[in-house]
Amino acid sequence: MFDWSGTVYLLCIFVSLACAVFLAHSHSRTPSRVLFWSAAGFVLFAVANGLAAVQALGEPHIDLFLFRGLATLLGVTLVLRGFVPEEA
Repeated sequence: MFDWSGTVYLLCIFVSLACAVFLAHSHSRTPSRVLFWSAAGFVLFAVANGLAAVQALGEPHIDLFLFRGLATLLGVTLVLRGFVPEEA
């Protein structure tokens, strides 16, 4: 039976990076804080997905839970930073 976990992890990384690229491209055409911070957040989501893939496929005895959690938390923080309006 084929193990789909590697394929799923790679797709998660690819989709997160694709979102980051599309958001960064949109930001270059129409500068917006939301687009910039969302692109930065999706880069960190791709990092978190990469760490999950390394843990699940490469070295299951190494616990990367803390690093994955920190990358995800920082990614969410960056996305939320884009939605908070700046004070004039």
